[in-house]
Order: sequence, then structure tokens, then C-alpha cells
Amino acid sequence: MGGKKNWKERWNLADSFRYLYTELKKEYAGLSLPYYFFDAIVCLSKYGATFHDYINLHFDRKDAKTRETFLTTKLVQREKNKWDKEAVDAIDNKMKFNQLFSDHIDREWIDISKSSFEDFSAFVSRHPTFFVKDKRESSGRGTHKYELSEVNDLKELYEDILKQDALVEEKVEMCEELNRLNPSSISQIRVVTVCGSKDVNILAASLRTGVHVPFNYAGDDLIAQIDIDSGTVVTEGISEGRLKHAKHPVSGAPIKGMKIPRWEELLSVCKNAAKSVPEVRVIGWDVVVTEDDICFIEGNPGSGVASMQIADDIGKKALFYKYLNE
Repeated sequence: MGGKKNWKERWNLADSFRYLYTELKKEYAGLSLPYYFFDAIVCLSKYGATFHDYINLHFDRKDAKTRETFLTTKLVQREKNKWDKEAVDAIDNKMKFNQLFSDHIDREWIDISKSSFEDFSAFVSRHPTFFVKDKRESSGRGTHKYELSEVNDLKELYEDILKQDALVEEKVEMCEELNRLNPSSISQIRVVTVCGSKDVNILAASLRTGVHVPFNYAGDDLIAQIDIDSGTVVTEGISEGRLKHAKHPVSGAPIKGMKIPRWEELLSVCKNAAKSVPEVRVIGWDVVVTEDDICFIEGNPGSGVASMQIADDIGKKALFYKYLNE
């Protein structure tokens, strides 16, 4: 799999320890800090929990028996290492993903590396609100929202974007229900599919929306669990700093009890898409429901373990391996 690395792949050991120290210090400054620092290292070795897992999945508050039930990043990575690398890249690379699933992209986009300034200028004239996305970054990094009316020098912006490995996309127009939750951010559904030997199963589903920024970014995520059978949000939202929200902090809209529109159709679209790339056995599909379609934002090979377990605080490890072996 070629191409530049995303931010997760660029992190070195010093970055990881710095992150762990910063996060633990917020709650465990003083004599208890060395204990939890050591405990996180033990969890990395024993459970495959990265330092991000340790913080995001609240391993500092869990006993050994409960920790054992949680799916961790290293466990997923062991499976991911077995998959065909070209197939993984077709999901991971946003340009290839858009091409592969063009029937459910539902928005215009251009590859800036293959577009002239005239192409770019015409595109933003048609779509004065537009997003620039790095092809391989994740967690919202490398994504920028622009308003044409606020761009001082369009030629300069074009040249800056050319330096990135980026796509330019029009804004997705959400359905009324999602827009009501948070008009300033793309509220999307993360559906995690697992492709077994006979069928595709849904491992987990969650609602993800931004809190303050105008697009989904890992540090600004608000996540709530969705009941797979009914499409109903069954938990409060949880955001950065382990804060729980009964209502969205900006719109005031209730979170728990929200019904995701066109739920059966959404699951069917994700399952069928997963069947088209069985080599990538676990995929987290980021989906937006529009008024007329089920729209893919991106795919995440292996998904992310936090987004599927953080809101309901229920480990998915046993179900993960059960579905892999079915």
C-alpha cells in the first residue's frame, strides 16, 4: 500500500507517551500518576490496548475481567495485517473509495492533483461551500471547510491545495432529522460490518456528530450508540473529556431516543458494500442520510474500536471474533 502515512501512522513512541502523560495528568496528577502510567503499559502488553484505547475506553476505571471483554486496536490490527493490502487501500484512500462506491457518494468531487485552476474555479462556483480532504488522513485531520465568499485569493488557495494529496468535495446536505441535531456539522452514522465466511454481520452502530467545529474531528466528536435492530439511539452522547450529553450542546436537540431515518435501507447499503470487498473483513462505514439517498462519507478498514464501544461501555471483543468465524 503506497502513499504517505496518516497521522496515526506517523506517531512515534515519544508522541504516544506524551499523549498518555497529558491525558492522565488531567485526572491523576500527583502520586497516583505513576501507577496509572504503568497500568497503561501493562494494558498495552496484556490486552493490546494502545494508550488511546486506555484513555478512550476508560481502562483506568475497569477491572481485569471487564478489560478482557473489550476489542482493542492491537487486536484489530492483527486481523488487518492478514488482509489484502490493495483492497485495504481501496477503502482507506478517499479517492479510490469515492470511485469504488460512486453510486452512494451523492456529491460532486474532484481530485485536485488532476484538476486545473479552471476546473477548481468552476467547481467552487457551483459549490461555494466546499471541503478539502487529505486522501489518507483520518479522524478529521487534513479536512478543511471553505466558504467561497471568504476566500481572498482563489489562485493562491488552489496552489496551496495542490501541495496536499487532497480531494475537493461539495457539502453533503443532510436529511431534516440529522440537520436538526446539529446544522453546523455533518452528523453521520458509523456502521461496522464484519464479513464472515458465509455472511456479513453488523458489529455495532453509532451516531457521530461534531460539537464545535464544522466537520467531524476526533477531538470534537460526540458519540452515541444506536440499537442495530431498531435504528434508535439508546445512549446519551459522550464527548471529549468523558462528558455525557442528554442534549446536543449547540442545538439543544435530545440525543437518546432519536430515530435514524431509513434505517433498514442504510444497513442494507452497508452490507452490500461490504460484500463487494470481502477481503477487507471489517469496515467502519461513515454514512449520512440525505433526503434522497444513503450517502457514504468514507470507509475505515478495521474501523475504530472507541467509536463502537465508548458510548454504551460494552466490550465487543467476543462478538467481533464470533462474526469473523461465522
